[in-house]
Amino acid sequence: MVLILRVVGWFGITASAFNAGFKLFADAETALRYAGPGRDLDINISVVAFCLIFLALASILSEVRRSNLTPK
Repeated sequence: MVLILRVVGWFGITASAFNAGFKLFADAETALRYAGPGRDLDINISVVAFCLIFLALASILSEVRRSNLTPK
């Protein structure tokens, strides 16, 4: 489960960063072809925030598992 959360989190952040890079630095034709209409970054920011939640959940879950495995 932790691996799935981390993979989805990092994939989403990477894809959103590439999409934002196209929107910011590409010319109009390239941005329209690869990043969709408009240069609005709201969706990219939302995807990064959502993926950060996935990474935080993975970290919390791994810490809980680690604390349950250590003897008291």
